[in-house]
Amino acid sequence: MGGGGLQVDQGRGELFKAAKKKVLSYLPQVAQQQYAVVRMPPVSVSTLTSE
Repeated sequence: MGGGGLQVDQGRGELFKAAKKKVLSYLPQVAQQQYAVVRMPPVSVSTLTSE
């Protein structure tokens, strides 16, 4: 791999590190939202179809 290829590879590594850090920062919020959805009481079909 030439010098330019090495720079591209390093840049790609830095990009993935930054993306991983960003995704990990959102995980607690996403987990809390998913937990709230799971904890919601079930909705009956009649509730959804009534006008």
